[in-house]
Amino acid sequence: MTAPSSGWAVAGLILAPIMLRRMTRKESGSRIAERRERLQRH
Repeated sequence: MTAPSSGWAVAGLILAPIMLRRMTRKESGSRIAERRERLQRH
C-alpha cells in the first residue's frame, strides 16, 4: 500500500482542476484571476 499522503497528493492534483472549473462557474472572473495570481506567486 502507498502512503496516504502520496495518495492524497495525487487525488489533489486530479481533483483540483475539476473543483476550480466548478467554482469558476459560480464565482466571478475577478476573484478567480486573483486566486490564480496568488497560486502562481507561491
